[in-house]
Amino acid sequence: MLSVIVREATVNDVEALADVHVRTWRKAYQGKVPQQYLDQLDPRQRQEVWQRILQDPGPAITLVAEHKSQGVVGFIRVSPSRDADADSQLTGEVQAVYLLPEYWGHGAGQLLMAAGLRRLTEAGYRDSTLWVLATNNRARRFYEAGGWRPDGATKTDDSRGFSLFEVRYRRTVVDDLAGSQEQVLAGGNMGGAVRVGTTVRRTAGAWSPTIQRLLGHLRDQGLSWVPQPLGADHAGRDCVSYLPGHVPQDPLPSWIWADSVLVEATTRLRELHRASATFDASGAVWQLPDHRPAEVICHNDFAPYNMVFAAERLVGVIDWDTASPGPRVWDAAYLAYRLVPLTVPTNSDAITSTLADRADRLRLLCTTYGHGLQPAVVLTVAVQRLHELADFTLARAEAGQRDLYEHVDLYRRDARWIDLNADCLADAAQ
Repeated sequence: MLSVIVREATVNDVEALADVHVRTWRKAYQGKVPQQYLDQLDPRQRQEVWQRILQDPGPAITLVAEHKSQGVVGFIRVSPSRDADADSQLTGEVQAVYLLPEYWGHGAGQLLMAAGLRRLTEAGYRDSTLWVLATNNRARRFYEAGGWRPDGATKTDDSRGFSLFEVRYRRTVVDDLAGSQEQVLAGGNMGGAVRVGTTVRRTAGAWSPTIQRLLGHLRDQGLSWVPQPLGADHAGRDCVSYLPGHVPQDPLPSWIWADSVLVEATTRLRELHRASATFDASGAVWQLPDHRPAEVICHNDFAPYNMVFAAERLVGVIDWDTASPGPRVWDAAYLAYRLVPLTVPTNSDAITSTLADRADRLRLLCTTYGHGLQPAVVLTVAVQRLHELADFTLARAEAGQRDLYEHVDLYRRDARWIDLNADCLADAAQ
């Protein structure tokens, strides 16, 4: 996240606002509007417009994102809805969000949007709309990552001497002022998540807009068991809906090892992979590296501590921050490691069971998942997966989370156990 603050614009920002306005237009609309129009955009004319706007703002509010050393790098303008079919007492509008191109993808846009929505919340609006050029795919991905969805309205703007076809987006304003106290959440494997009312928040990263957009895509594909993306809160934190239920903690309950749970988890993983195969990863930023072949988007931590249960039934999966593209087997191998399980007998995260029992459950996982998933390949990839996980965890331990060193050793011991028993398990699981 960039070192920026969001504050209300003043008349002293006129020159900077005009510069952001023109430079962003030239980059964002290149190839979408006549180049001659972009070339003749004049910051001095925009200064005159902004002077009038800030001297007589009316009910609209303009906020700027100010970098500690570079000055104003973006702005957002919010107001009551100007649409004829809207109740301006209930519906707000994001008139514009502009950010210098060199700051795209670093979190400043999220901060601006969060601040703008907070102002609409304070004014009592329950939902908000915005208009976007239909061909501005980058902007549409940004809005969709923040929980905005097209509401079916369209219009054509001919005011500039050429036609701009626009679509309207709508979203519920996240109520950050409800007075809900923050509750640190157990579960997950990355930490830092807090519950605020019906939402979950955590510190955002450069990957957060991509993950928000991924969750929106998955829900649009019918995966109601993933969190709803809600953009960023007033503090710029990543925000998703809270999934009610029980997240198993160590020691894991005995029912987690039921075949029915393994089948449910594997089925959900297959659903995730099916839905994510059509995700548009253009411009995506991932926290973890991708793996080839990039057949699907992998959750990368599909395990009981990231699963939400109700009455011992799997009803949700959380902690999506480390998702990234990869082969199907990359996710399946980690699920097998956690739920078959494929661990040394002394691993307290697992259950004591025979090689024959584990082979049976590995076969069940592969059969349930389908797509020609082979036990021998799952075992091979599980070893690779654990060594990479050990390296990732070691880096976190060396960065200060010293309690993770024991996890590094455990992952490497489990990898050696799989290596030693892979032939027996693969033969028995055929």
